Amino acid sequence: MQRDGFRCCYCGLDGRNSFQNWLQLTEEHLLPKGHPGRNDPDYIVCACNFCNTADNRYFDLLAKRGLTLDGLSPEQLIAQRRPFVEATRAAYNDFWTSEVKGSAPRPLISASIEERKSHFVQAVAKVATDEQAARNAIIAALQHNPTYVSSNTDGSKFRLVLSIQIRSYLPRYNEAVSDEEHCQVIKQISDSMSNEFQSILRDGRLRIGTVQKALNLYLKTAWCMGLISTAPPHCPVDGIILRKARIEGKWTDLKLIKEYMEWIQALRQCAKQQGFDNLSEWELATWG
Repeated sequence: MQRDGFRCCYCGLDGRNSFQNWLQLTEEHLLPKGHPGRNDPDYIVCACNFCNTADNRYFDLLAKRGLTLDGLSPEQLIAQRRPFVEATRAAYNDFWTSEVKGSAPRPLISASIEERKSHFVQAVAKVATDEQAARNAIIAALQHNPTYVSSNTDGSKFRLVLSIQIRSYLPRYNEAVSDEEHCQVIKQISDSMSNEFQSILRDGRLRIGTVQKALNLYLKTAWCMGLISTAPPHCPVDGIILRKARIEGKWTDLKLIKEYMEWIQALRQCAKQQGFDNLSEWELATWG
């Protein structure tokens, strides 16, 4: 980072200007995993967290975009990727302008649980039916999460079957479900979907991280809608929640139930420290 002046190579964010800026800086690998030059210091540059993760399928889409990495200097690689990073930044800026800037404030942390649930359904999820809740949960689980072997994969049947599966488990959540039972459901969905759609899934598996995000978000939405009366045993685990609890790891890469439960226990500890006995209520207050 010092070599690059503590500045993002894409947007120019200067880590010397403020402590908050400096916290955003990361190391960006200009070459993909498996490339012989990936760990060459010349090809590891300073980038802010947003630019580092923007267009996160860049390497997968090189051929489709008619691009190459061969023979390019670090400066040329940065220049080649910059338009895609800037396009992502522009899209986020448009969303911020239309949906965030000037929007009504979210409920205070002191709002009742019923007020939080109502706010989530009406202002965040914006769904009215069980089917819509499942569809939105699956979209959220697959977004920015390379799940298929190819970007050209038609995943419509996969999404339909996944929706049917997670919805089929809803009745059992009208009563308290143990950690063990919930993990069994996650694994059953992962195994079933992997067996049926192995040919189109990355590494031939539907990862535990993807299943938990889809199922837990669906259950959260169903609970907030009043479709189930008991709070779900777990909450959707994503990047925001992991950062809140200072847990290192990427939910999109999660493959093992054991690691998932380690995260859940750490999240429960974080919730307890903030005065919440229920993980679902803590996540609702934290994320919305």
